[in-house]
Amino acid sequence: MSIPFRQMPHGEGRHLYRQLYNLDPSIVGDPSLVPTRRSELGDCLLITLFAGSIHGIAKGDKLSVYTNNLADASRNPCLGELVVDSLDEFRSTLAIHSAMDFANTLPSLFYCKLVDSSMKQGTALYSPDRSWLESVFPRHIQFQLSLNIRDDDKNYDLRLDVVDEQVHFRQRTNLVITDMPDWTADKNDIDKIHKVVKRHIHFYSHLELTSPHNIQEISIELNELTQTGEKDFVPSNPSRILSEDPIYISASNTKLYGLTLRNNGDLKLYPYIFFFDPMTLTISESLFIFTSSVHEKLNLAWEEALYQPPATVGEQSTNKTDSPLMPSSNLTIGYGPTVLQRKRFGLALLQGQKVAIAHLKVYFSSYPASFESMIRKTPPFSDSNERAVFFEDELPDKWWMAKTTTFVIQDL
Repeated sequence: MSIPFRQMPHGEGRHLYRQLYNLDPSIVGDPSLVPTRRSELGDCLLITLFAGSIHGIAKGDKLSVYTNNLADASRNPCLGELVVDSLDEFRSTLAIHSAMDFANTLPSLFYCKLVDSSMKQGTALYSPDRSWLESVFPRHIQFQLSLNIRDDDKNYDLRLDVVDEQVHFRQRTNLVITDMPDWTADKNDIDKIHKVVKRHIHFYSHLELTSPHNIQEISIELNELTQTGEKDFVPSNPSRILSEDPIYISASNTKLYGLTLRNNGDLKLYPYIFFFDPMTLTISESLFIFTSSVHEKLNLAWEEALYQPPATVGEQSTNKTDSPLMPSSNLTIGYGPTVLQRKRFGLALLQGQKVAIAHLKVYFSSYPASFESMIRKTPPFSDSNERAVFFEDELPDKWWMAKTTTFVIQDL
């Protein structure tokens, strides 16, 4: 019997990351726990983590091991550590790192969490109250998270100010310094403070992750749209090829935009589009979709994934897989003849904002990929429940690349 290659399943729908039965609010899943498989290959034990270089994993990374994906350490204690021995774009092979050989007692399916990354550049923290900051992040936590506590109030990634017993967070980027709106924590709530810092690390490690591959035949264009009918929009100006250079947009701009993904090469591509919001440290496929060119009020829009790969019948079976962008073809979003023509988006400030930043990152891979372990749809202060993800089977030749563009919306 011919067994086809399988893709990683995707979950879709509202409240996807809530637990199915969550009457007990303390039972919360940890999305940073990645599915892992234990199997036998002849006389050898094979441990496979379902994450690879596209997810920011590198050779030598250390991971802690758990039997389930609950966030509560008392219900889900760490069993030991594994280390990445080899990897490709979508998965990694792990080896025992702990002194105790516990691998033979592991179930066939379990979870791992990255605890020490060889790719970490280090996150710089600053607080005017250094002694308090060091009490919140003692040396072993600083080492584990690759944190650097700075005395320089002009050279930091994340600043923590204590005002009236409340911690206020401020982050610095190459473009602007931004306060995180309505984000405060009690100065004694160590878990919540750690949660924000860990999310900051997760967010920027994925945003700044690059691939060694750079295929020149792939391009992404930003299209300014003009309405020509009740539901029809067309590009009104010459398109702009997106690059790493930031695009500055006035907050008074009421235009709508679309995208064109061009595959001018001879390879099938699987595109995946994500928005990184540094104001909330969220990573999502969704943004606000608008029906008309008037978008000052957010109640004129709804939040929806800009692009989700359409399902199609696989070449070797009747199983549905993501549909690729074929060679010498284009994909239009926000205009054109497909259902994606309604996915128009606008860029605006929320009430009270003076500046906002949004990062658009488009991944292209040679095979259907899953990004559930990267996505964070809720801010780190949210109490909504999360749950972990799925498993994939053997993959053929694999590679990936990504293009990132930054939008800066300013009240000029």
